[in-house]
Amino acid sequence: MVSAKEAGLATAQGNWDEEDEENCTGLIAAQKAMDAFEPELEDAPEPEEGEGPGEPVLVNAEEKAELEAKLAEEQGKVDAASAEMDEAKTALGTAKEAAAAAKSQVASERSALLAQAEELQKGDFETTTAHLAGLEMYYMAMHDNFYLLDGAKCKWWLYSKMEEIAKENVKRRQLYIVDTGNGSPAPLYDLGVTPLEIASRVGASGLHCPVALAKNKLLVDCTLRLDMAANYKGVVYGFSSAGALNSFIEDASPFLGPLPELMPRKLRGFDMLQVKYGMGEPIALEGCCPVSLTTGTPTNQTVVQGSDLHLVEYDGQTFRMATAAFATKFLRSPQTYFEADLPAFAAALDYGKMPAIGLKSLPAVGYLEQSVADAVAQALVKVGTAKPKFPLLDSPRSALLALALELRATNPRTLEREDGEAMAQTYAERRARYAEQCKFVEHARTEVVADTDWKIKVRIAELEKLREGIDNVVSDFR
Repeated sequence: MVSAKEAGLATAQGNWDEEDEENCTGLIAAQKAMDAFEPELEDAPEPEEGEGPGEPVLVNAEEKAELEAKLAEEQGKVDAASAEMDEAKTALGTAKEAAAAAKSQVASERSALLAQAEELQKGDFETTTAHLAGLEMYYMAMHDNFYLLDGAKCKWWLYSKMEEIAKENVKRRQLYIVDTGNGSPAPLYDLGVTPLEIASRVGASGLHCPVALAKNKLLVDCTLRLDMAANYKGVVYGFSSAGALNSFIEDASPFLGPLPELMPRKLRGFDMLQVKYGMGEPIALEGCCPVSLTTGTPTNQTVVQGSDLHLVEYDGQTFRMATAAFATKFLRSPQTYFEADLPAFAAALDYGKMPAIGLKSLPAVGYLEQSVADAVAQALVKVGTAKPKFPLLDSPRSALLALALELRATNPRTLEREDGEAMAQTYAERRARYAEQCKFVEHARTEVVADTDWKIKVRIAELEKLREGIDNVVSDFR
């Protein structure tokens, strides 16, 4: 039996819905009616002395019976509502389980879709990266207007950077229009001028640097340096460096002279194949490199057979160069190497075709000549010029110590060690300290008083200190 108080408490706690509240309305009314009988029950006559308690007198028994029947009816409705509530809870649990299963399925499908999207993005990125090198090469070669920005930056940084590049490009174009309008040289850098357009404007001198030709008599081909090109009165000139370009912009008149009548030419393609298979003119100097015959190689070799990959034609003759660097030297200054002659022993070396002898296989004298001869010669020149004389040592020993310190201080292999810079600094300080100590006698002689033996002026303490210095210097080479 649910009392009115319990129903009110349940309603206050929010456990009953509106339907349950309507069902319990009659129950609450019946409970209130029954509570109305309590005062009448309490008005029963008090028992007198010596008598037992009297029986309570019921008032309106029919109404009470009617109310009890109504209360039982309402209790049945409450029980039915409780049963429906249990069924609703069961249905709610089932719905929650279905929602959890659906949520799990959605999460699984979402993970699969994300993985699939990641694979698609990765494929797109790899495809774009594969084509990026080709795009960069095309736009740099044809238009010179390719800019690579960091995609990891925020979009506002990218917008700002693109705006900065665009403003700088517009500024260059405006300066180009002003310079060409005034008849002054104007750089072509970052203007989007194609190589075909540059080739159509090249003058009689080609793209050889006019500044290097006028100042140093060098023919520097600047075909691959289009970023250093400039337009002057409708003609495009190439330059070997930014300094040469600036010199031309400041005053172009000293650099407008004609090219030499004889120009070297590097053979490529079909011309190179003709020479390689003996269908062209015979190779000059028996195929030996004229640059090595003139200046020698880093290993002091002069008779070196050239390569068919580096062929140069000049004044009707074809020359083989040993390396690409030697070919560049010949192209820049052909007059320097054109008159090279073969030495008398070239035939004995089969004109450089004999295999080179390893440095370590040479005898001791030959090994020293090929490895340390230049360094020793330079050190001897310095020591001979300085003529060091260490106090209390004779001249030969003083010179040997100075030579050893000079070789150690100038040894390029020292920097190859992990602590190479510190070691080189230490050797340089020892050389400087030794040179300063060798000036002791000169300083002492300047302090000699007239008609007084200078040896008397030398202090014994300083001589003892110099003796210790000698021992330290000598110990460094033991």
